Amino acid sequence: MLERVASGGRLFAHELVLTELSAACLLVGRVDEASTLAGHLRELSCTHTGHGYQAHACRLLGDVAMHRDPPDVDQAAALAAAIDLYRAMDMILWLPQAEAALAQVSACDNAPAE
Repeated sequence: MLERVASGGRLFAHELVLTELSAACLLVGRVDEASTLAGHLRELSCTHTGHGYQAHACRLLGDVAMHRDPPDVDQAAALAAAIDLYRAMDMILWLPQAEAALAQVSACDNAPAE
């Protein structure tokens, strides 16, 4: 099923499946797969489903960037886009999580180099 979702095959509630599967992959350390799925979600949300899933895609891409080793602070800026979209749509459930992740990005960006 992961291959079918990653390849762009349409499923019932495809956007929801992409969102949840990307988050699950990230939780178990499958960062590249999470990134691929979140990228597909972003592409799909720009053409089919609207800003709700676009916000989720931005948040997931930001989360993926933070899970890279080392964290990709520049790419994690996608969290700011997610926060703006969540606020614009009054999607307050995900807003605190995205704001906390962005604060973590800022902390990494301002950390002294070793």
